[in-house]
Amino acid sequence: MTGVLFNTQKAVYALLDAAAVASGGVHDDVSDGYDTFPYVEIGETLAEPDDGSLTDGTAEFLTLHVWSRAQGFAETKQIMEAIHTVLHGKKLTVAGRASALCWVDQVSTLRDPDGKTRHGVVRLRIVSRT
Repeated sequence: MTGVLFNTQKAVYALLDAAAVASGGVHDDVSDGYDTFPYVEIGETLAEPDDGSLTDGTAEFLTLHVWSRAQGFAETKQIMEAIHTVLHGKKLTVAGRASALCWVDQVSTLRDPDGKTRHGVVRLRIVSRT
């Protein structure tokens, strides 16, 4: 199952990276001290069986984190809108899957405790079949 999850992540990354949704890039992991804002970080995944078993079909929930140091939330929301444009209602090409459809399921914004950073959270729902 983890192979399918990673393949889905690679498909999402490829589309976001190609669309250059954030000037600081799209990353799987950001080390302490990374300061090229704004950027998108691929975060947590939750998967559940869809149509019987994880080998036949999955519903995955992939969380994307948007990080910005711009004043206010405008930049964060613009990046979140760009993610929506690139991924919402779109077919993904996922290795090992015959079909995969993606939707933006939920979005939220919040202020980081440091007082300087704005944080956007985009939750994707991806349904795939073998």
